[in-house]
Amino acid sequence: MNSSKKAYLFAGLAVFFWSTVATAFKIALREYDFIQLIFYASGVTVLLLFLVLIFQQKSGSIFQQTQRQWLNSLFMGALNPLLYYLVLFKAYSLLPAQVAQPVNMIWPITGAAFGAAAETKNLVAQLCSACHQFNRCVFYCFAGWRRRF
Repeated sequence: MNSSKKAYLFAGLAVFFWSTVATAFKIALREYDFIQLIFYASGVTVLLLFLVLIFQQKSGSIFQQTQRQWLNSLFMGALNPLLYYLVLFKAYSLLPAQVAQPVNMIWPITGAAFGAAAETKNLVAQLCSACHQFNRCVFYCFAGWRRRF
């Protein structure tokens, strides 16, 4: 399989699995507060990544980090995923899944669009197009949600 087909396969798998997170988040948020959910998810992630290090026989590298590297990792971890998931899980706890999920899925698309726009010569047109697409999606998400009431 060539690299282009692999890229499409992995992109399709990512979209497929990512599209199910709305249901998983709503089910998990029925049982746990959004802060508890972040705590348990972070704990499982640390455990799984530690197991990967053990499997790759690189677990000793944890203890070779400097204090500055540890502090940098803690700071970056506080920004993403902690801050991101605090906002995301709070949104999922307040909004219906059909509203929160499309807004969540727009962020990587918007980031890719802005990145692509920065590469082109016609930056203003690309940015206007990306903002227009983003606003359309948000409008459709919230318009459908507001009709229910």
